[in-house]
Amino acid sequence: MQKITFLLLLLSVNAFSQRAKKSQFLELRNVPYNLRGELSDIACHRSDTCAVSSDEGNELLLAKLVQKKKQTKAAFSVESKIRLDYEYRNLDIEGIAAYENGYFAVGSHSKTKDKEAKAGEMPGYYRFYQVTLNEEKPEESQIRIGTLSHIIAAIPELAEYQDKYLAEGGVNIEGLAYSNGILYFGLKNPRHNLSSRDDEVYVLETSAEAPFDQNTTEFKLQKIRAFKGTQITEMEMLGESMIVLSRNSSVKNGQEREVTHIYELSKFGSLNDIVFPYDSRLDRNDRQKQAEGMALYPDENSSCRYKVMVLYDESKSVVPKLEVKETSQCF
Repeated sequence: MQKITFLLLLLSVNAFSQRAKKSQFLELRNVPYNLRGELSDIACHRSDTCAVSSDEGNELLLAKLVQKKKQTKAAFSVESKIRLDYEYRNLDIEGIAAYENGYFAVGSHSKTKDKEAKAGEMPGYYRFYQVTLNEEKPEESQIRIGTLSHIIAAIPELAEYQDKYLAEGGVNIEGLAYSNGILYFGLKNPRHNLSSRDDEVYVLETSAEAPFDQNTTEFKLQKIRAFKGTQITEMEMLGESMIVLSRNSSVKNGQEREVTHIYELSKFGSLNDIVFPYDSRLDRNDRQKQAEGMALYPDENSSCRYKVMVLYDESKSVVPKLEVKETSQCF
């Protein structure tokens, strides 16, 4: 009886703390019109400086937090761009991650999205970029170009799907995280080809130098238990925990739908409960179709908590938004 009472009290306190934590919604302004509805991820070097990627084009957008007057609502504003590639026009960047001196970015597909795409539009072979950021003159930032193709070719479970189109189960990278010299790539495909289970996800782990070293052996493929229907959209690392933004597919009343969740997964394969009090049912005025990316950064008002920032980008007619919320536990 004592245990039940304690559990109910714990649930009540937890429910109150979750209700007390309100989301803050910020506009992401000055996004080029042709990229609206195409944004794919966000990563933050600091709480007021972030990079944003897109499915189209070959640039990273650099955005800063602005609030010119106390009466003005805070917002992020795109202030500069970094061109990643001068050879290809469309990189289909799906994952970016901040590191000490800048950002990493990765292209998601081995081949073009469709067989009719124009030559030179997309590079294929999992192009990888390391940006050493020049904050004074972002356009002069140093770009280092690598690839994951030699790594994928060396992993038997993935090699078979390296040169296939997406519809054929081709390897598809959706998430990218970095921590302590290690890169983590979240795979959306070919999960269903590799396993009949729908509560597992695959994560490719490499050293930060591996994409630039054709002879590297510093990589491994991890199979991690997750919630049923989990599809990695974006990921971050906090110590030994992998924070995953997922659009989980489910079927209700005969119709398939996607629901956004944020999970904590142990990189060693065990599953922890949801640690972010996150609700994808936004207020009517802030409703977006789906979450596209996620960033984490330390909460300046706490010694152990983090802020999570979720990127929403619905269409060209709607200004992209960022939902900022405090983590529900310490790390």
